[in-house]
Amino acid sequence: MFNGNKVKANTCNAYDPIISDGLVMYFDPANTNSFHPDESNIIYDLSGYNNHGTISSSISLDGPSLPLENNNILVSHNNSLDMTNNFTQIIWTKFNYEEIYSYRVLFGKPAFYNYGLIVEWTGGNPILGDFQTVDRNGMGFYPSVLGWNFVAHSYDYLISGFNHYLYIGYDNKLYIYRTAAPQYPVNTNDSPIQIGDTSFSMNIGRTALYNRTLSTNEIMKIYLKTKRTYGFTNDLVSTYNVGCTTVGNAAYDPVANYNYGCIIPGCTYSWANNYNPEANFNDGSCTYE
Repeated sequence: MFNGNKVKANTCNAYDPIISDGLVMYFDPANTNSFHPDESNIIYDLSGYNNHGTISSSISLDGPSLPLENNNILVSHNNSLDMTNNFTQIIWTKFNYEEIYSYRVLFGKPAFYNYGLIVEWTGGNPILGDFQTVDRNGMGFYPSVLGWNFVAHSYDYLISGFNHYLYIGYDNKLYIYRTAAPQYPVNTNDSPIQIGDTSFSMNIGRTALYNRTLSTNEIMKIYLKTKRTYGFTNDLVSTYNVGCTTVGNAAYDPVANYNYGCIIPGCTYSWANNYNPEANFNDGSCTYE
């Protein structure tokens, strides 16, 4: 499988990426072909693009260290990883404790501009890099924290409207959250891709990057084909479209069948006299002594 310590290009789906069209980076820590005994701090990219990663802590192929536990991967940038209009990120990850206050990187480039290639996690909520360096687009919905979770993020710069999707898979359920992102081209800059966070206890499973927007059916197929590896049954999954189901609300989504994200106007400042803890949109009504 190795040629001068480099993995040969993926042929005939030898490494089972499920969907290979557009695949530019693919790690499978549970596959021993991902490692070489002489390079215990390298995980090999099985996509054929040679986007190999450096592991923060060396592993032993003789011990029960796969998939990667409490580890992270850095992947140097090159042209094949330069997403400008469309991309899809997929990662299986296991959270070993609940992080409430701090941002932790799941998969992406922490130094980002516009829609940077990033998925973060804080307080049980996956969040996406927003179009401002100082801001983030919190998806705000996450039904599970601890244990193995499937997280996918797709973006399509070429369409207007719902062009930004976040998928959360756990316990044979797939939650789909969609939002309309500004049509800014992605600027992934030349910084490395980071998978996992040095200061957060999480395990890394299959991780993939595509240079195109995978459809919901393709995401579903990948989840169905891989979830048994992480302790879930081989049953079909229940699908939930997450969004505001209240007709007339400014955030109403006619496709949604799982209610979340309705706009609740009111005073959002806790120090105001009329603070409304239920409000998520400040309507300018705050009063003070």
